[in-house]
Formats: sequence, C-alpha cells, structure tokens
Amino acid sequence: MAKRSLAVQLDEMVQAMLVSLRPRPEEAPDRNLAPLMRVAQVLRELPRQEFRATLQSDLQRRATMNEAAASRAGAAAPARAAHYQRPGLTSITPYIIVRGGAQFLEFLKTAFKGVEQMRSRRLTA
Repeated sequence: MAKRSLAVQLDEMVQAMLVSLRPRPEEAPDRNLAPLMRVAQVLRELPRQEFRATLQSDLQRRATMNEAAASRAGAAAPARAAHYQRPGLTSITPYIIVRGGAQFLEFLKTAFKGVEQMRSRRLTA
C-alpha cells in the first residue's frame, strides 16, 4: 500500500475525531502527525462552553428584539421587498457622488487600472 500524504492522514484523523470514530490505522504514520493531532484536539474544545452560552444568549436576545421591532414596523407599514440591483444588471453597482468627480474617476482608473463603464452627471439646482 502506498504511503498517504500527511494532509490526507491528518484529514482522516480530524474527520474521525469529529464523529467520534477510530481512524484507520496507518502502517507508517508521518512523524509530524502526532503534534498536529494534539493541536486539533485542543481546537476541538473551542470555543469554550462559557463563550457558547454567552453567544447563544446574545443571539436569542437580538432575535427577540428584531422580531419585536419588525412586528411594530409591520403594523405601521406593509413590508416592501428590497431590490439592490438595477434592472438588467447582474451585480451591485456602486454610485459614487463626490466633488471633483472627473478627477476622482481619473485617479481610480490610474491607481487600479480600472475601466470606466458609465458616467452620469448630477444636475445641480
């Protein structure tokens, strides 16, 4: 049987540890496997139970607050779907409004080797 790489051996050991199984015995385990498994076992215990409990409590409190706020807002106005993409586009397009916009665009094109796709000028009153 061909010797398996350290990565394959470690991956199998970690998977077995996660599901509480015994890993397949290796005929000639890599000498670096034992220290890596000790690290994996320490990491397996993280995060600590106190952190998990605090996080769960915080998330439950936030969820309750969000539900309460949503129910108050829902009673005041009907829910509206948010659309972040312009019709016909397949990605989110940033709109940048700055003084000296032409100079800013030239800087962006030069600094990031960008290609200007579209420019519109804002009408001022």
